Amino acid sequence: MLINLVTSFSLFVITICLGMCVYRCIVGPSLPDRVAASDCLSTNIVALFIVLGIKFATDVYYDAALVIAILGFLSSVALSKFMIGGSIFDRD
Repeated sequence: MLINLVTSFSLFVITICLGMCVYRCIVGPSLPDRVAASDCLSTNIVALFIVLGIKFATDVYYDAALVIAILGFLSSVALSKFMIGGSIFDRD
């Protein structure tokens, strides 16, 4: 019973954090703010899937969280490289 209460509260807080990250991604005054918000967004989505895995006691959410974490890292690197040089792939 306590685990259900804790996971429900955690889901509520993570949902609020997701909303703030989406707002910053849309309204962000500059590109670096949007990149940081998208990185924070992927981190919060991973946290959401982990808490859902705990709440429903299934391993599928952990696998999805791992895939989202990898994709979030790759997108952060790609966006950062785009901000620095203007292109993602180097063509020599």
